[in-house]
Amino acid sequence: MSDPPAIVFQEFRRYRRQYVEYSDGTKLTRRVHKATFVPLTPWTAVLSPPASSSSSSAPLPVLHLSLVVEHQAAGEPKHWSLLCHREDDPRGRLWQVTGDAGRMRYAHLPDADKLSGGGGGDVAWRQVLNGELTAAQRATVEEVVGTEPPPRANIRADVKENCQGWVMRVLRRLAAEGIVEEIEVDKLREQMDPLK
Repeated sequence: MSDPPAIVFQEFRRYRRQYVEYSDGTKLTRRVHKATFVPLTPWTAVLSPPASSSSSSAPLPVLHLSLVVEHQAAGEPKHWSLLCHREDDPRGRLWQVTGDAGRMRYAHLPDADKLSGGGGGDVAWRQVLNGELTAAQRATVEEVVGTEPPPRANIRADVKENCQGWVMRVLRRLAAEGIVEEIEVDKLREQMDPLK
């Protein structure tokens, strides 16, 4: 007598991917269209990480991609940056643009403390945009933030955006890649401060 066919145990969609787990333990994933959920790629197996050769059986902490919003001088718009960090670690890879709104420049930091208060900033709030950032997604974020140009303007009157606008452009591209949720990006637009 043969084994009964595997039945779907769990199915869900997250970050433009569809996941399915069968009763026999098989796990599959594929990319789907953001609005119609039409499959874009064939099913592939979700592989378990290789067994660790170390004696520690503790899982590695999950990477988060967070938006960090900091107060600046009175009357100034808040500073926005993106931080890739481990779940319970205030330190991580920081991506930001800084400087006068007409002449902003990249100011990325490999190991910044933005969440404990020890980094010198006055954090107004933060939001986790992806709570399970994979190594491949992190590489995509790195590529996007390195190619999205900082805001520039020849004269002050031509300034159209600041660090907040740059972060929003980055997040739109990350949403197109399925790394962050587009609905969250839309909600963040409502939190932007007016240009001064």
